[in-house]
Amino acid sequence: KTKKSLIGQLIRFSVPADNSCLFSSIYFVLHSGKLDLASNKYLRNLVASKIESDHITYSEAMLGRTNLEYSKWIRRDDSWGGGIELAILTQEYETEICVINTECGGRIDYFGEDRHFPYRVFLLYDNLHYDPVYLVTYDVVQQKELIQTKFHRNDEAILALAKDLVEQFNSSTLDDIEHSTSYKKNPSGTSSESHLMHVKL
Repeated sequence: KTKKSLIGQLIRFSVPADNSCLFSSIYFVLHSGKLDLASNKYLRNLVASKIESDHITYSEAMLGRTNLEYSKWIRRDDSWGGGIELAILTQEYETEICVINTECGGRIDYFGEDRHFPYRVFLLYDNLHYDPVYLVTYDVVQQKELIQTKFHRNDEAILALAKDLVEQFNSSTLDDIEHSTSYKKNPSGTSSESHLMHVKL
């Protein structure tokens, strides 16, 4: 059975599996659903600069390699981002990042939870790939869909929908999932084809 929600529908947006999925996903949720692959280099450089500026926090023991080696490594397009990058970006953007691990029973890891930032965003992670999650609602007055990617950290309804999304995702068959193709405008004004996986709630 599908679950109904009065506040809208959570949707998983599939970003390219190009070794930069974490950075693409972060940009998407921080910029109201915009996909801009060119921004990945900026985010990589932001992380690298933060690491280079703090040799005490980002020591060889923490990074698994020297501070300089890691900062050079994360700037490469073929290097995967992970927990270290999430911890840095949550502070840089003062936004809690909630990562839902679909391979660990829907466990949610909260990056920046102790900082009590006012807003949070959601990502899905399957131990290999990150995708962003957003809420779509329909404005009856304007007669158009509205997209929301940032939520108040005390919004328990959104957190409940996120947990339901994982349950639905893990138990769904192909018949339960609607696949469609949509076009989103990049900030540059060019169109890029994007695949959406709609999960009925």
